[in-house]
Amino acid sequence: MGTPGKRRHFIIDKGISKEGEISMFPFRSNLKECIEKVENNTNEKVIGIVFDDTFTIELLTQKK
Repeated sequence: MGTPGKRRHFIIDKGISKEGEISMFPFRSNLKECIEKVENNTNEKVIGIVFDDTFTIELLTQKK
């Protein structure tokens, strides 16, 4: 998968942005299904994502 590089963290928090400050760049992935699988099969809620240069995405979770 490659050598890990600098990790970038994104926290999902609807309260941190004011209207008009968010841009969107849509792309196709199965991330939605992965998040639903984690949330439906555990007692966890996905609150963010982490990724680096290896094409690996980590889902940050916390107890529901």
